[in-house]
Amino acid sequence: MSYNVMDFGWLLQTDWVSYENQEKSLERSLRLLDEVYAGYSVERTMTESEIKAAIHCVAIIHFEALSLDAKMYNKGYATWLADREYHWLMGWRECCNKLSL
Repeated sequence: MSYNVMDFGWLLQTDWVSYENQEKSLERSLRLLDEVYAGYSVERTMTESEIKAAIHCVAIIHFEALSLDAKMYNKGYATWLADREYHWLMGWRECCNKLSL
């Protein structure tokens, strides 16, 4: 069993996150979160803090997947990948911090 916040993080991270346009990805993720939560909340509710955290969980799950990918590649490529992903993560955080949820 996982926390419901992570359930939403997985859902949002799977198909909705783009490397090129994080603001558009975040908008789509928020729309999806609203749509899915409408039905989800009938069975299991989330606090306002949990709903806000769901968007940040996208970055946690993204970073977790990155750590698995980096182990599969040579050191030079893994370093390049880590730098690229770090910039993506900081951009995602910046987009999330602009939200007024």
